[in-house]
Amino acid sequence: MSAWIRVTDKLPENNGMYIVAVADKEHLNKVPDVTAAFFKDGEFVHIENHSFYDRRLFVTHWDYLPSTPCDYYY
Repeated sequence: MSAWIRVTDKLPENNGMYIVAVADKEHLNKVPDVTAAFFKDGEFVHIENHSFYDRRLFVTHWDYLPSTPCDYYY
C-alpha cells in the first residue's frame, strides 16, 4: 500500500472509492478515524451519501483502496 496523501497536497484525479483519514473539527488532537469515502465532483462524500462537512468532520488524508484478495472468488 502506498503512503497517505494529504488533501492539501493532492486530490484524486478520478471519481471513485478511496480510504480516508477523517478528523473532528472540535477534537483536533484526537487520532483521525479511517473510513471509506466516495470522491465526486472535487470533494469526498461519506459512503452514507452525506458530506463530511455537514457533520463537523473533514478529510485530512486519502489513499487508494487496496485490491480485493486473490482468493475471494473461489
